[in-house]
Amino acid sequence: MINEINFRYKNMAKFADIAQELYAVPECYLAALPQFDSRKIRKCIIHLHEKQEDFQKIEDIVGCGETNQLFDFDKYISLNRADKAAMQLDIIHAGMLDMAARYGWDTEPLETAYGQCLNSDLIFYRQLRKNKLSPNKKQYLSIFAYCDFLHLKISWQVSDRKKNIQYKGELAWWPPSNIDEIYGLDFQWINDSEFIIHSKYKGIRVNSWQISLAE
Repeated sequence: MINEINFRYKNMAKFADIAQELYAVPECYLAALPQFDSRKIRKCIIHLHEKQEDFQKIEDIVGCGETNQLFDFDKYISLNRADKAAMQLDIIHAGMLDMAARYGWDTEPLETAYGQCLNSDLIFYRQLRKNKLSPNKKQYLSIFAYCDFLHLKISWQVSDRKKNIQYKGELAWWPPSNIDEIYGLDFQWINDSEFIIHSKYKGIRVNSWQISLAE
């Protein structure tokens, strides 16, 4: 099962201005990707190169798949947001198909993910974890992540049992490069009008927020 897709490129300083743009689209593809037998590959790295002679040797790393792909950075920089996202999607899909050939994957799940992404705006938005019922069993707490080229936003909402939203708020605004932190978010009710949300990264608690609905 694939749980991570990311880009790598060598000239970080030259393309620093676009660095934060390269997180939302891979997460969209990953979210749309059905579970399949990835032959113990969990992390996929797509190396972007301006010239084919810069391609690097693909190493056999346990749990990690890699691919080299040509990418026209100068063209990318000149595009608008929608065309940039489409260009990213195409290179992700090409890289995943290349890895499918190398590692013997079924390509149908990849085509499914690509097709779903083609019909979306390529802005990452999803609920994180399942709803949690309050102690009095009258309301549900949910948290969400939104990521575009500029921002990663974490928000929350409380709804009644009929799914009517009673309260909502924004928890944090982070750079998109913090995207891995969303998978370490957890939350719990303290009582019927207060809850706490924790952010963990690599098992270490890095942030904590306590929210009171009475305020």
